[in-house]
Order: sequence, then structure tokens, then C-alpha cells
Amino acid sequence: MKQKPSPAGSDISNRLLGMVEKERWALVEGVLHDFKSELPYSFADSAYIGLAVHLTLAMERIIKGENIEINESYFQSLQETKEFAVAEQLISRLETGFSADDS
Repeated sequence: MKQKPSPAGSDISNRLLGMVEKERWALVEGVLHDFKSELPYSFADSAYIGLAVHLTLAMERIIKGENIEINESYFQSLQETKEFAVAEQLISRLETGFSADDS
């Protein structure tokens, strides 16, 4: 009997989780969970996981001193959205949590 190959997603997840500390992953996931109700729509599971991964890796890059750049005109257009206001609050909570984590 042929063994069923493992889903590609689980291999990627395992590699990503190996790149970050579990406590940091849990912190991002907890903050995201708290903010889910702030948005006027819900996330598909895959989008929620993708956002958690993206935020966790972005925070890791920032901690390591790497720059994350965005086009200025695109950034200005984002500032007009409800999602931007929620993102600012979310980032503030993440900064607080990651600062406490580094202490």
C-alpha cells in the first residue's frame, strides 16, 4: 500500500514554526484573536493563518533590525481605511507584547 504524501502546507508550517519562538507565535495569535471582532467581516481559516504567519515573521524581522518598506503613496491610501485604524491598535499591542517578551 502506497503511503499518502504529507500535505505541502504542513511541511511549510513546520519550517515556519521552526523560524520563530513558540511564545512569539502564541503572542501574535492571541492578539489577532482579540482583534477579530474589530473588523466588519470574518477571515477564512487560511487567510487568518496567513496573516498570523506574516505578522509573526514581520515582527521577527523587525526584532533582528531588518527594514520593512512600503510605497509611500500606497501607504497613504491605506491610512484612509477602517482596517488601518485596527492595524495600528493591533501593532501597538504587538509592540507591547514583544517588548515584554524581550525583557
